Amino acid sequence: MSLRLNPQFRWFVRQVKPFLRAHLLSVSMIVLSSLMFLLDPLLIKWLIDKVLPKRDVRLLLLAAGGFLSCRKETCVCSCLRREGFWESISVG
Repeated sequence: MSLRLNPQFRWFVRQVKPFLRAHLLSVSMIVLSSLMFLLDPLLIKWLIDKVLPKRDVRLLLLAAGGFLSCRKETCVCSCLRREGFWESISVG
């Protein structure tokens, strides 16, 4: 059985091909940003259940660094996606 593609589909694939890499990078930034956003409640749970009862300053600083890095990564991913950074580097 021979696979015959519709001419409109072939045209669509040719039009999308230059933007495919940019689109995949944009989607990966959205996923990464969402995962970083979901880490906050887990860090808070760990902070309340483990760090604060032990009164461990080292773990408290580690938790603070985790919060800052999650917020920074979320902001960076959102800004890059919003500004169209990935589209400009892969198409142009």
